Amino acid sequence: MPQAFDFTELTKSWQQQQPLMEPDLAGVLQKQKKRRWLAAAELIACSVMLACAVAAWLLLPTWLGALSALFLAGGALVQAVLSWKLHLPLLAYADWSSTGLLEFRLRNQQASIRYLSYNQHSCVALLFFILLMWGLAWWQPDQVSESLLDAYSLLVAPFCLAVWLWLAQKKRSAQTQLLHLQALVAELTTG
Repeated sequence: MPQAFDFTELTKSWQQQQPLMEPDLAGVLQKQKKRRWLAAAELIACSVMLACAVAAWLLLPTWLGALSALFLAGGALVQAVLSWKLHLPLLAYADWSSTGLLEFRLRNQQASIRYLSYNQHSCVALLFFILLMWGLAWWQPDQVSESLLDAYSLLVAPFCLAVWLWLAQKKRSAQTQLLHLQALVAELTTG
Protein backbone atom coordinates (compact mmCIF):
# COMPACT_ATOMS: atom_id res chain seq x y z
CA MET A 1 0.00 0.00 0.00
CA PRO A 2 1.53 3.38 -1.03
CA GLN A 3 2.30 5.84 1.72
CA ALA A 4 0.31 9.03 1.93
CA PHE A 5 2.07 12.28 1.12
CA ASP A 6 3.19 14.41 4.02
CA PHE A 7 2.26 17.82 2.63
CA THR A 8 3.85 19.64 5.57
CA GLU A 9 7.25 18.11 4.84
CA LEU A 10 6.79 18.70 1.12
CA THR A 11 5.99 22.38 1.77
CA LYS A 12 9.08 22.78 4.00
CA SER A 13 11.26 21.11 1.41
CA TRP A 14 9.89 23.32 -1.34
CA GLN A 15 10.42 26.51 0.67
CA GLN A 16 14.03 25.58 1.43
CA GLN A 17 14.91 25.24 -2.25
CA GLN A 18 17.25 27.95 -3.49
CA PRO A 19 15.43 29.80 -6.24
CA LEU A 20 17.07 30.05 -9.61
CA MET A 21 17.60 33.58 -10.86
CA GLU A 22 13.99 34.42 -11.38
CA PRO A 23 13.77 37.29 -13.82
CA ASP A 24 11.66 40.05 -12.35
CA LEU A 25 10.39 43.03 -14.27
CA ALA A 26 11.47 45.63 -11.70
CA GLY A 27 15.08 44.42 -11.72
CA VAL A 28 15.24 44.28 -15.50
CA LEU A 29 13.74 47.75 -15.89
CA GLN A 30 16.32 49.03 -13.37
CA LYS A 31 19.10 47.50 -15.50
CA GLN A 32 17.62 49.12 -18.59
CA LYS A 33 17.50 52.50 -16.81
CA LYS A 34 21.11 52.09 -15.66
CA ARG A 35 22.15 51.31 -19.22
CA ARG A 36 20.34 54.45 -20.44
CA TRP A 37 22.38 56.57 -18.00
CA LEU A 38 25.57 54.79 -19.03
CA ALA A 39 24.87 55.48 -22.71
CA ALA A 40 24.24 59.17 -21.97
CA ALA A 41 27.45 59.42 -19.94
CA GLU A 42 29.39 57.83 -22.77
CA LEU A 43 28.03 60.31 -25.29
CA ILE A 44 29.09 63.15 -22.99
CA ALA A 45 32.54 61.54 -22.67
CA CYS A 46 32.76 61.33 -26.48
CA SER A 47 31.99 65.04 -26.71
CA VAL A 48 34.66 65.86 -24.13
CA MET A 49 37.19 63.68 -25.94
CA LEU A 50 36.45 65.43 -29.24
CA ALA A 51 36.81 68.85 -27.58
CA CYS A 52 40.15 67.75 -26.09
CA ALA A 53 41.25 66.50 -29.52
CA VAL A 54 40.51 69.88 -31.09
CA ALA A 55 42.30 71.65 -28.21
CA ALA A 56 45.35 69.39 -28.57
CA TRP A 57 45.43 70.01 -32.30
CA LEU A 58 45.18 73.79 -31.91
CA LEU A 59 47.24 74.35 -28.75
CA LEU A 60 50.08 71.90 -29.38
CA PRO A 61 51.33 72.42 -32.95
CA THR A 62 53.83 69.57 -32.52
CA TRP A 63 54.00 65.87 -33.19
CA LEU A 64 52.72 65.23 -29.69
CA GLY A 65 49.72 67.50 -30.27
CA ALA A 66 48.89 65.78 -33.54
CA LEU A 67 49.36 62.34 -32.00
CA SER A 68 47.20 63.27 -28.99
CA ALA A 69 44.49 64.74 -31.20
CA LEU A 70 44.45 61.64 -33.39
CA PHE A 71 44.35 59.34 -30.36
CA LEU A 72 41.51 61.29 -28.70
CA ALA A 73 39.43 61.66 -31.86
CA GLY A 74 39.85 57.97 -32.68
CA GLY A 75 38.90 57.01 -29.12
CA ALA A 76 35.81 59.22 -29.25
CA LEU A 77 34.70 57.72 -32.55
CA VAL A 78 35.23 54.13 -31.40
CA GLN A 79 33.45 54.82 -28.11
CA ALA A 80 30.46 56.38 -29.88
CA VAL A 81 30.11 53.46 -32.30
CA LEU A 82 30.48 50.82 -29.59
CA SER A 83 28.09 52.65 -27.30
CA TRP A 84 25.53 52.74 -30.09
CA LYS A 85 25.97 49.03 -30.85
CA LEU A 86 25.98 47.88 -27.22
CA HIS A 87 23.31 50.01 -25.62
CA LEU A 88 20.72 50.74 -28.31
CA PRO A 89 19.42 47.15 -28.70
CA LEU A 90 18.95 46.88 -24.94
CA LEU A 91 17.33 50.31 -24.65
CA ALA A 92 14.85 49.41 -27.40
CA TYR A 93 14.08 45.98 -25.92
CA ALA A 94 10.42 45.63 -24.91
CA ASP A 95 9.49 41.93 -24.66
CA TRP A 96 8.54 41.64 -20.99
CA SER A 97 7.11 38.13 -21.05
CA SER A 98 8.77 35.61 -18.74
CA THR A 99 11.00 34.30 -21.53
CA GLY A 100 11.59 37.86 -22.74
CA LEU A 101 12.81 38.91 -19.30
CA LEU A 102 15.29 36.06 -19.25
CA GLU A 103 16.35 36.87 -22.81
CA PHE A 104 16.94 40.50 -21.78
CA ARG A 105 19.12 39.38 -18.88
CA LEU A 106 21.10 37.17 -21.26
CA ARG A 107 21.59 39.98 -23.78
CA ASN A 108 22.49 42.42 -21.01
CA GLN A 109 25.12 40.01 -19.69
CA GLN A 110 26.58 39.51 -23.18
CA ALA A 111 26.71 43.29 -23.69
CA SER A 112 28.40 43.70 -20.31
CA ILE A 113 31.11 41.22 -21.29
CA ARG A 114 31.69 43.06 -24.58
CA TYR A 115 31.80 46.35 -22.66
CA LEU A 116 34.42 44.98 -20.25
CA SER A 117 36.47 43.75 -23.22
CA TYR A 118 36.22 47.19 -24.83
CA ASN A 119 37.49 48.83 -21.65
CA GLN A 120 40.39 46.37 -21.51
CA HIS A 121 41.27 47.28 -25.09
CA SER A 122 41.12 50.97 -24.11
CA CYS A 123 43.71 50.32 -21.41
CA VAL A 124 45.95 48.58 -23.95
CA ALA A 125 45.53 51.54 -26.34
CA LEU A 126 46.55 53.95 -23.58
CA LEU A 127 49.64 51.86 -22.85
CA PHE A 128 50.43 51.91 -26.57
CA PHE A 129 50.07 55.72 -26.53
CA ILE A 130 52.60 55.87 -23.69
CA LEU A 131 55.01 53.77 -25.74
CA LEU A 132 54.51 56.14 -28.67
CA MET A 133 55.32 59.06 -26.37
CA TRP A 134 58.54 57.33 -25.35
CA GLY A 135 59.41 56.77 -29.00
CA LEU A 136 58.67 60.39 -29.80
CA ALA A 137 60.78 61.49 -26.80
CA TRP A 138 63.68 59.37 -28.11
CA TRP A 139 63.26 60.54 -31.72
CA GLN A 140 62.59 64.23 -30.99
CA PRO A 141 63.42 64.94 -27.33
CA ASP A 142 62.29 68.58 -27.47
CA GLN A 143 58.72 67.56 -28.40
CA VAL A 144 57.82 65.72 -25.17
CA SER A 145 58.32 67.27 -21.77
CA GLU A 146 60.07 65.15 -19.18
CA SER A 147 57.34 65.78 -16.57
CA LEU A 148 54.59 64.64 -18.96
CA LEU A 149 56.51 61.50 -19.77
CA ASP A 150 57.13 60.81 -16.08
CA ALA A 151 53.47 61.36 -15.20
CA TYR A 152 52.27 58.95 -17.87
CA SER A 153 54.95 56.39 -17.13
CA LEU A 154 54.80 56.44 -13.32
CA LEU A 155 51.12 57.20 -12.70
CA VAL A 156 48.96 56.41 -15.72
CA ALA A 157 50.66 53.20 -16.90
CA PRO A 158 50.54 51.35 -13.52
CA PHE A 159 46.97 52.51 -12.91
CA CYS A 160 45.97 51.37 -16.39
CA LEU A 161 47.59 47.97 -15.84
CA ALA A 162 45.77 47.58 -12.50
CA VAL A 163 42.46 48.51 -14.12
CA TRP A 164 43.10 45.99 -16.92
CA LEU A 165 43.64 43.22 -14.35
CA TRP A 166 40.51 44.25 -12.39
CA LEU A 167 38.46 44.24 -15.61
CA ALA A 168 39.79 40.77 -16.46
CA GLN A 169 38.57 39.50 -13.09
CA LYS A 170 35.15 41.10 -13.58
CA LYS A 171 34.97 39.63 -17.08
CA ARG A 172 35.64 36.10 -15.77
CA SER A 173 32.87 36.54 -13.19
CA ALA A 174 30.49 37.86 -15.84
CA GLN A 175 31.28 34.92 -18.13
CA THR A 176 30.42 32.51 -15.31
CA GLN A 177 27.07 34.28 -14.86
CA LEU A 178 26.56 34.16 -18.62
CA LEU A 179 26.99 30.39 -18.64
CA HIS A 180 24.35 30.12 -15.91
CA LEU A 181 21.96 32.34 -17.86
CA GLN A 182 22.54 30.38 -21.06
CA ALA A 183 21.74 27.15 -19.20
CA LEU A 184 18.51 28.71 -17.89
CA VAL A 185 17.50 29.88 -21.35
CA ALA A 186 18.29 26.45 -22.83
CA GLU A 187 16.29 24.76 -20.08
CA LEU A 188 13.35 27.10 -20.63
CA THR A 189 13.31 26.70 -24.41
CA THR A 190 13.66 22.89 -24.36
CA GLY A 191 11.42 22.31 -21.33
